[in-house]
Amino acid sequence: MLAGSSIEKALVWLAGDRLRSSHPDESVVRDAERGGVKLVAKVPLAEFEQQDIVRVSYPPYDVVVVKTESGFHALEDACNHAGASLSEGWVEDGCLMCPVHAYAFKLETGALVRPKGLCADQRTFQTRTEGPNLLVYDPFKLVLIG
Repeated sequence: MLAGSSIEKALVWLAGDRLRSSHPDESVVRDAERGGVKLVAKVPLAEFEQQDIVRVSYPPYDVVVVKTESGFHALEDACNHAGASLSEGWVEDGCLMCPVHAYAFKLETGALVRPKGLCADQRTFQTRTEGPNLLVYDPFKLVLIG
């Protein structure tokens, strides 16, 4: 039960692989799911003419967007290992490299490639071009619990 309330159901926000909830028992998540996306940013494509890596604000953290030959990729900017800004890193072999310890995150999936097992994968975001802009979306699921 939620504190100070007789309501026994609550919404749980699943952002990427991170569960957000005010409910005290997250193990009661049930199968009532609905998905969606939230617009994070509209980045002018012109910003990628001089640079391949752009950081966009998305409180409480930022998103790093990378332009490659295969398209645009977006990951949570703060490295899961030490919190460094990945937008200050570089691209190597399809991975975004952390500027502090050179951890490698696969651009397409956010998976930690090396060193294995020392931190979680980076959260990913969806990208789509629309006219002169790149749209960055945060995919999410809403789950009823209780």
